[in-house]
Amino acid sequence: MQILFRTVVLAVFALSAPATALAEWTIEDAVNAVIEDTIKPAFSRYHLQAMSMSASMDALCAESGPVTLAASRDQFGRLVEAWGQVEFIRIGPLTSENRLERTLYWPDRKGRGLRQVRMAIAHVQQPVTAVETLSKQSVAVQGLLALEFVLFGDESGTLETRAEHRCKYGGSIARNLSNIADELTAAWEVEDGFANLWRTPSLDNPLFRNADEQLRTLLKLVSQGSEIIRVQRLDPFLDSDPFNPKRALFWRSGKTFTSLKGNFDGLQNIVLAAKLDDIVGGNDGRVVDGLSFEFSNAKRTLSETQITVETLASDSNAMSRVKYLRIVTQSLYDLSGKTIPAIFGLSSGFSSLDGD
Repeated sequence: MQILFRTVVLAVFALSAPATALAEWTIEDAVNAVIEDTIKPAFSRYHLQAMSMSASMDALCAESGPVTLAASRDQFGRLVEAWGQVEFIRIGPLTSENRLERTLYWPDRKGRGLRQVRMAIAHVQQPVTAVETLSKQSVAVQGLLALEFVLFGDESGTLETRAEHRCKYGGSIARNLSNIADELTAAWEVEDGFANLWRTPSLDNPLFRNADEQLRTLLKLVSQGSEIIRVQRLDPFLDSDPFNPKRALFWRSGKTFTSLKGNFDGLQNIVLAAKLDDIVGGNDGRVVDGLSFEFSNAKRTLSETQITVETLASDSNAMSRVKYLRIVTQSLYDLSGKTIPAIFGLSSGFSSLDGD
């Protein structure tokens, strides 16, 4: 019934009168606001959390114990949430120099990355305890999932009693993540970098010739992010038979829903900053505002789901709420990838996951 209702609503609004431009707020304004009010601050927050993670790991290695281990594990949760707010800004700096893959190697469908992380921990001679050498290794041993295994994986309790190699490896990962975050923050501030190309379209611009291309990129952030949440984050464990929570991202640390909260918050912040409903009038504006409605549904659902993914199988109400999230992501994808582009006279979006 929920899917049918959404389909009917979208069909009715799609038949409304053509969009009417309002001079007060333009696509150029929307893009600039997204960059200045959302993207730059979000990467700065992530950088701060990455630096705090590095400091926390240094403290753990200097004085191992239950208190410093608990502090590092808590900081990991804050880092995951901050990363969740930026990970779908898959344009410009994050897509360069393997920064995305070096930060999050996922999905790891055949467990190859995990095997490399286990090997890095088991073999003391592995060049993973110095950030200079770690950054040249496989992307699988550099990022968040590797750090999660160090802090929460098999035998992670040994960190309470000074597991020197494991702790140094975790510290090296944290410094590597901080360095990548620093690069990302700086890249968005470069005067003639991607940010300037995005907000100043022209025939000489190699990436953005006009406002349509600016807007298409903005909407793709939301449609692609919504699709990845559904296909790569929710479907793998919701569709597993029998139910397998280990197919969820960050299941070891219990931060699956923390990550999702960051994802939805990050995408919603982009939509709020863009104020696309101010560019069009009438029913079209209300259709565009449907994005905010769906993000509110996602936020409410996650706030009501205060459990780990491992307990879902024994909580039918929580399971229903998480399955509802999948419906929300489909609606967000339909709105941002199909309905809203049509309102602005753009061709329909495409699936970035085709062929995966």
